[in-house]
Amino acid sequence: MNWLDSAIQHCVTKTTLNSRKFKDFPHITEGGKYQFTLDGVWTGGFWTGLLWLCYEERGDPELLTAAKGFTERLLPRANDSRNHDLGFMFYPSAIAGWRLTGEESYHAAALNAAESLARQFNEAGGLSRAGDFSAARSGPARS
Repeated sequence: MNWLDSAIQHCVTKTTLNSRKFKDFPHITEGGKYQFTLDGVWTGGFWTGLLWLCYEERGDPELLTAAKGFTERLLPRANDSRNHDLGFMFYPSAIAGWRLTGEESYHAAALNAAESLARQFNEAGGLSRAGDFSAARSGPARS
């Protein structure tokens, strides 16, 4: 096995182990410890996308279950009206999940997220407003 294959397998193994422990979305680290959010704030798609990538690599049903669970938790966020990071949230989660499973609700949510993001564009200013992601939004997490 070459160094790249070895590194990928290490990442998949680490992600699998973390998927067994994480009940909420890992967001940041403080003092070497993960801080979690209930709704994924703006980074939830990264963890979910990692789960989909690892499932694609190994085909492990445990990873599929985790990826589906976290993706489904993000779906209600597709209509966020003050979130300029919807692409970060829905491309690695809902689009990846749809491509791997054909689950139409993932595709529909990604399209809704794209429409929501497009509605945030201010034509007069030529920009989209940045969202407000305060700690109060996500509340305490359980992981």
